[in-house]
Amino acid sequence: MGRHLADLFFQAGIELVETGTLQVAVTEPSAEDWETEWAALESDLAGLVPSSDLQKMKRLDQQARLLGERILHVPTYFAGGRVLR
Repeated sequence: MGRHLADLFFQAGIELVETGTLQVAVTEPSAEDWETEWAALESDLAGLVPSSDLQKMKRLDQQARLLGERILHVPTYFAGGRVLR
């Protein structure tokens, strides 16, 4: 959805002032951050993904994190504009 912000602003009659992407790759999250992230994933995916699959993914993710092979990339899209009168 984020990649469509400029077009959505145009369609809504909003003058686009700025748009972009914040990109941060996290290679070494703290153990606390990792646990918080997984708590959110497990909550969000409960009932949608079998618990056994979630636990397998969590184990694989933990293994990659401990080996220094995990990279988390979550781009954040933003746009700012002015309403045209």
